[in-house]
Amino acid sequence: MAEISQDGMTYRVPANSRYFRREHAGNHKCAACGAPLWSALNPDAWLVQKEWAKIGDYGFVYRPLVHEHFKKADRELLLQKLHDISEHPDACFPARGAYRAYALSTYIKHKYKGRIYGLIVDELHEYSNKSGQGEAMAELYGTAKKVIGMTATLINGYSSGIFHLLYRLVPALMRKDGKKYENPAKFDAEYGVIQNTYVEEEPEYHSNRRTVQSKKSTRLLPGVSPQVYSRFLLEKAAFLSLSDMGKDLPEYEEIPVALQMPAPVETEYKEIEKQLKFVLKNDKKAAKKILSTYLNLLTAYPDQPYGHKPVYHPLTGLPIVKPENK
Repeated sequence: MAEISQDGMTYRVPANSRYFRREHAGNHKCAACGAPLWSALNPDAWLVQKEWAKIGDYGFVYRPLVHEHFKKADRELLLQKLHDISEHPDACFPARGAYRAYALSTYIKHKYKGRIYGLIVDELHEYSNKSGQGEAMAELYGTAKKVIGMTATLINGYSSGIFHLLYRLVPALMRKDGKKYENPAKFDAEYGVIQNTYVEEEPEYHSNRRTVQSKKSTRLLPGVSPQVYSRFLLEKAAFLSLSDMGKDLPEYEEIPVALQMPAPVETEYKEIEKQLKFVLKNDKKAAKKILSTYLNLLTAYPDQPYGHKPVYHPLTGLPIVKPENK
């Protein structure tokens, strides 16, 4: 049934096919049984969806009742497409659309909730922001019975760096503390360091007004209250060092080893170095502008002697060197 408004009254009448051109709140599901009336559009399933054809931004057309749309066609191209559908009832008019994307974490959440015993989340701090990766971690977190999160840098120094992570790990404690997910500023105000800058407006001469003070800016500074640990992490976290593990690290030493460049690479390297040095010595104005380019190019060329762009003179625009691919 479709709702129509006429003469200030609202009526419910049997819906026609034009009522389903686009999905909206009225046709999303059946008013009688609550069953959804729309499904994901699969470009490969045209055999199942062949009774419906989609015409650009006009919407969906039910092919057996295509004549209901002729009076509403206000464009010649739209009318032509409607005629094509009407004259070729057996032709294929697949509705074009994107493949439905389904997050793997959401699938695991719905299909395997309670069936996964343990979940290990490494580099836990990477899921502390309001991001898709963080939401995926939260879905997996709610699926497993036991979860171990590991990180060497739990927080980035700011109270905002741990807000979303705490809501994914201990949401009950956050709600009990009165910190709503929609208002992270309240969390920062209590557990962080806030710098407020005020501006005082001096009254004019012979004025009876008092000095007016107004806030100009608010800034979050580094610093987190120790209460974050006592209220949210004390019963949930263990802080370990390498000495606590009872294991000694193996000896580690870095020794630079000089390597000889291949002959073609070395020849081109010295030619590039010669041309750039000539400009650096003889053109002081250009030298300041190409110095960083000179260092970056000569540093990268021995490891990657290909794919480098030419270096142009900053004043004349003429090429100084064109590194060849070796």
